[in-house]
Amino acid sequence: MRPACLLTEVSFAVTVLMVLTVSSNARAQNNQSGAQNASQAACSTAAGATTAQNGSANQSNSSSVSAGAKDVENAAKQLGSIFKKKPATSSTAATPSPCPAPASNASGSAPAPAAAPGAPASDSALAAAAPPATTASTASASPAPQAPASGSASLGDVQLPPAPSGGLDSSKLPDILGVHIGTQTDKVIAQLNSLYPFVRHGTGAQEAGSSGNGYIKYAATNDPPYVSSTGFFKPNTAGCSPNGCQANDTMGAIFSGPPEKVAVKLVRSVTYDADKQTTSDNMKAALVQKYGPNFTEYPPLTLNWAFDEQGNALPAPPKPVSCRGIISQQGYPGTSAVPGGPSTPYNPQVLASYVGLLYNPGAPPLQQQLTPIMRGRCSFVLVTAQIIGQPAGPANGLTVTIQELPEDLRDAFNAEAYLQQAANAQSNQQLKNAQQQAAPQF
Repeated sequence: MRPACLLTEVSFAVTVLMVLTVSSNARAQNNQSGAQNASQAACSTAAGATTAQNGSANQSNSSSVSAGAKDVENAAKQLGSIFKKKPATSSTAATPSPCPAPASNASGSAPAPAAAPGAPASDSALAAAAPPATTASTASASPAPQAPASGSASLGDVQLPPAPSGGLDSSKLPDILGVHIGTQTDKVIAQLNSLYPFVRHGTGAQEAGSSGNGYIKYAATNDPPYVSSTGFFKPNTAGCSPNGCQANDTMGAIFSGPPEKVAVKLVRSVTYDADKQTTSDNMKAALVQKYGPNFTEYPPLTLNWAFDEQGNALPAPPKPVSCRGIISQQGYPGTSAVPGGPSTPYNPQVLASYVGLLYNPGAPPLQQQLTPIMRGRCSFVLVTAQIIGQPAGPANGLTVTIQELPEDLRDAFNAEAYLQQAANAQSNQQLKNAQQQAAPQF
């Protein structure tokens, strides 16, 4: 743990971040096959829910907690400004079906069992970040493929959730500390550098700032590794005890890969020293002020909200909330030659398939591989808040996670198409080179 604003080692902060992140497997296929958390029936229930309400109805939110307005104000202060003002949205939200149809049910495979109630996404939160290095990998000498247009991926008869008319506007989507889900990678990193500026302890150890990036490299391209995740940390000064700070504040993001490269998952965790705790009721009231009244609490102290991709609140998800997590991965962490300096790609995770498909003569048919990948994936933006404490009692921590589930799906299949185009170009180039070689003399 770090003493108040005087942490002596950067290793603690990195450990906190890596505990959240390293649970993701290095291979994309394992990421897909690891807990298939939801049946399509659960998502269908969400689609048939009542008319959506405004996710930014601050007046109604305020009235719902008016009796405890002063406690909420104090809670918001103790939360260290974890919540910013909720952006205004239209008073009435559309209620499209929140879950895409599965790629195919022809195989007759049964839906995957539901995840444990309130369980986080299987890819768990984060590794680390900074701009990618400009040196390209030499794994392939094939011509660089052209990136497909957004939403253009076509693998079998897979059905993807449609993008919003006019494209995704991240400023309308939920945020943490003003960092909106769906924002471009470089902008998110710039925002987090501002929110978590680099600070060095008097002894030279880093006590706040970036803890590094995660990187992924596409196997069949000349593209350099891209920043797949980022992590930041600092002491939670609002939760620090006067006698020494053990309170922490960490935040990170996972990004989709080229050609899109946007934040599809944001996670922030804060903890409080024992004599600086607020109550779970105060935390819950502050969360309702931020994200609105349409939430499902299941299990206790785990709150879930659903939003469409225009930022409108959808009906509260049914219990248990059973959407599968994102496909995009955090990658392997980078290193830095200078302590506290920008991290550089080092042994990045290498992907031959973004979604874990097998492309070889003995592999199952493509559609058969896609069916379990698509099953149980809901097409709304999911916000989950887990309060660490006792119902109606003290709370010593909070983790808020936002996942842009439909954008992640679209980006994943665009990336898959890009990878396969690159692999085909590489194979064609190798064949062309072989054809140009002279036959041996006999």
